[in-house]
Amino acid sequence: MSPRDEESVERYVRFPETLSEAERARIADLLRDDPVARRLAAFYRGFYDELERVANEGEVDEVDTGADHRASRAGAGDVGGAAPHLARRRRAAGRNGRGPAP
Repeated sequence: MSPRDEESVERYVRFPETLSEAERARIADLLRDDPVARRLAAFYRGFYDELERVANEGEVDEVDTGADHRASRAGAGDVGGAAPHLARRRRAAGRNGRGPAP
């Protein structure tokens, strides 16, 4: 299976609407014929189901499920480009990315 096929399997599982009709049919055929592709699809289904479960239960402050493809994460917060929720956690813990807390 090519890296392109691996990416397409993930998109087929997570965001099927982003694939063309022909691409969805091609991946459906791949899943029917290739046991490795089926195992990969099962992995992605389980992974994203668990990710959504965790996010819905509020076990974490924020979960990036891949649905939001912001172009600029670099420079977010003040922690060397870390995601905003990590910046908040580090500030609260006295770790601002500039050395030990005073």
